Amino acid sequence: MCIRDRFKGLISGIKNFISKIFWDGEDEHCVAFIATGDATTNGEIVVAHSTQFNPIIAEKCNIILDNKPKNGFRFMMTTYPGAIWSCEDYYQNENGIILTETELPQGPWTKKGIPKGVRSRNAIQYSDSIDEVIDYLMEGNNGLIPNEWLIGDTKTGEIASLEQALYNTPIKRTFNGLYWSCNFPHDPKIRRELYGLSNILIDIPMKFRDGTIHFAKINKFKETVDELYGKIDVENAKKILAMEPLSHGLTDGKITTSSLARNMILLSHLGNPDGSTWVPTQDFKNKYHMATTFPARGWVEISAYNIITQKVDSSDPIQDTITQPKDNPKTFENINNIFIFGILFLTSILIYNRYRKWGNKK
Repeated sequence: MCIRDRFKGLISGIKNFISKIFWDGEDEHCVAFIATGDATTNGEIVVAHSTQFNPIIAEKCNIILDNKPKNGFRFMMTTYPGAIWSCEDYYQNENGIILTETELPQGPWTKKGIPKGVRSRNAIQYSDSIDEVIDYLMEGNNGLIPNEWLIGDTKTGEIASLEQALYNTPIKRTFNGLYWSCNFPHDPKIRRELYGLSNILIDIPMKFRDGTIHFAKINKFKETVDELYGKIDVENAKKILAMEPLSHGLTDGKITTSSLARNMILLSHLGNPDGSTWVPTQDFKNKYHMATTFPARGWVEISAYNIITQKVDSSDPIQDTITQPKDNPKTFENINNIFIFGILFLTSILIYNRYRKWGNKK
């Protein structure tokens, strides 16, 4: 990695850190986990994923695409009309391969390579094993939209986690365990690449800023997987996705298991898995004039082999509750934010001057 790339990484790292400190809950993306072996009730794989999108986009992502390509394997993916990849980052194919992910903060990237959407589409269409999935995801990796990929092979019961940035791509695999993902890197090398030197400060807000929804989600995920280890099944997966604060802002849900995936079955939920209806604020309506309420539609079973339908009355969506964004008092938070931002700004100036002096000496 050249000095220019290191400096670009430093700047993006500081930006990523500040974005998490100042984050108000509008730009987060997904939560996901995959479990197998002694982490689940009967030893089979259980995988769950929920997306957080702008509701204007999310209500259009109501397609479960059953694709039977001329070459490769039949697969299903959640997406919007006309897409060639899953913008909601969930796939499963007829050979028992499951692929999902959550996005990580943007770090260094290159214009060369293959876009994430193409790599993930190739991975699910042509892969028959975790090794092949990883090979397709790694081929042409350009670092743009880094991810933590969660992968399962229902034929063997093995699961894997691939944290994929541009320079670091650590892989974990197991037949007994659970991997969870919430837009935050686990591996120290990934954290250093994406957060730069501010990585050393990231644990501070993690411990003391539970009121910030991003860190509250992470802490709740850690607590929940410890409590439910060995008890993971479909019903507990639904409960996890509906649990506050993990459910904050979520706009869908997807769950499958080894036994369901072998028959190309997916449990799907449009709207927040906690059953609430999203109601746009007036500011949101002013920005998006087509904005309407986005109700939860309940869990339905989707099968590629047998069409299974469930009628949901659009005027009475699953006894939901109305949820509107709440205004949180931020006076004390803003003082902390300004203080932390000042420290980071001074740190970046000192590092820049050090790099410049080092360059002049050379």
